[in-house]
Amino acid sequence: MEKSVRFNPEYPSAFTGICKVLNSQVQTNFDVNDFDHFAFYNPNEQRIEMHLTAKSNLQVTIGCTNDVIHIEKGETIHTENSCKFTPDRLEGIGNCGGMRLERVITDSKAWFSLAYYKK
Repeated sequence: MEKSVRFNPEYPSAFTGICKVLNSQVQTNFDVNDFDHFAFYNPNEQRIEMHLTAKSNLQVTIGCTNDVIHIEKGETIHTENSCKFTPDRLEGIGNCGGMRLERVITDSKAWFSLAYYKK
């Protein structure tokens, strides 16, 4: 499952919000239009990873420190993980916390779940 999606200003991402904060609070000059969003499933980590890929060579200035970050075309910034858990892994997580997995409720495709634990 690999898909690269370009930012759409009508649908703000977490990165868009982070950029606004960094640009205003730390005086950076990030522009979300300089990046493509790339998400893929990492089977070894059992998670979906979200990355930003620089569309060109960039220089991001940090105004409050006068530092410059050089980002090369194709370089990625790992921004987010969406972890996926098997029922066995959910049970193990509960056991580590001293809880028993009572029930797992899923949607019809088992893409999303709600785990109910009991101490």
